[in-house]
Amino acid sequence: MGNGLRFTSEAALPSRMRDLLAAQRERDGTAPIVIVIEARTPTMNVWQRLHWSQRQKLGREFATLIALACQRRPATPLAKCTITIERYSPKNPDRDGRYGGVKPVLDALQPLSKRHPYGLGFIEDDNDDCVTDLKVLHVKSSLKRTRITITPVLT
Repeated sequence: MGNGLRFTSEAALPSRMRDLLAAQRERDGTAPIVIVIEARTPTMNVWQRLHWSQRQKLGREFATLIALACQRRPATPLAKCTITIERYSPKNPDRDGRYGGVKPVLDALQPLSKRHPYGLGFIEDDNDDCVTDLKVLHVKSSLKRTRITITPVLT
C-alpha cells in the first residue's frame, strides 16, 4: 500500500490539484498548447483531389484560423513535441484518410519559410525528430471543429 493519493487520470484530480499541476507545467515549459478551430481537416481523398491553388488557399485558411484561435505561442519553435489532432465529424474516416488530411495543419505549425509561406512557428519541423508522436483521432460530432494539442517534450 502506498502513502500517496491515487487517481486514475488527471481529470479525476480535485480542481485545486489540477490548478497547481497546470501552474507547475507553465513554469517548467511543459504545459500543452491547445488550439480549437471551427473547421474540419479534410480527408486525404479530398486533399489529393484539390487543385494546387485550392490547396494553397486551404493552407492559408487553416493558418489564419490557428493564429486567431491560439492563446499562446512558444517563444521559439519547439524542438521536440507530441501532437494530438482531434477531428470532429459525424462519420469516422479510415486511418489514412484522417492522417493524410492533417498536412495543412502541420504546415501551418512550422516556421515561416519559402516552403511554408503561412507558417506560424509552433514547431521546428514536422519530421519524426521533432514530432515524436502524432495522433489523429476522430470525435463523433456534427460540429465542424478541429482540436490541436501540442505538448512539449523535454530532452
